[in-house]
Amino acid sequence: MIIKEVSLNDSEDIFKWRNNLDTRLMAKNSKEIKKPTHDKWFNERMVDDNCFFYLGIHQEVKIGVVRFDCDAKNKKSEVSINMNPAERGKQLSAFFLQKCIDKFLQINKFSLYSTIKKNNYASQKVFLKCNFKFFKSNNSFDYYILRVE
Repeated sequence: MIIKEVSLNDSEDIFKWRNNLDTRLMAKNSKEIKKPTHDKWFNERMVDDNCFFYLGIHQEVKIGVVRFDCDAKNKKSEVSINMNPAERGKQLSAFFLQKCIDKFLQINKFSLYSTIKKNNYASQKVFLKCNFKFFKSNNSFDYYILRVE
């Protein structure tokens, strides 16, 4: 598996993956994203020094993205993952996420956290496999953390 930084060439794929119905149902914001909104968001991520955005490639296929949105002052980062819908169910997510975490932690020694919808059992399993611990919960979301010392 190859892990590389997301580039402008990946924008269209990420846009399509984000608007996939199953993705939207598990996202914090389940509304369909319009192309101009995506383009603005994506371009902002590309120049944001506090955003580390990785693409996974397995057998020459783009399998998904992992994004780290950093709070450098507090040495923590929110982690999110979105798999290419065509690559879901192939048992690649946890390995992919772990490789991205390893790459990120080589650069930043930040604690990591993730916000996951309560009914997103697949993501919960993936983060638990990557040594995240359940931290807290509210009506809609469960929160997981990986403390880095």
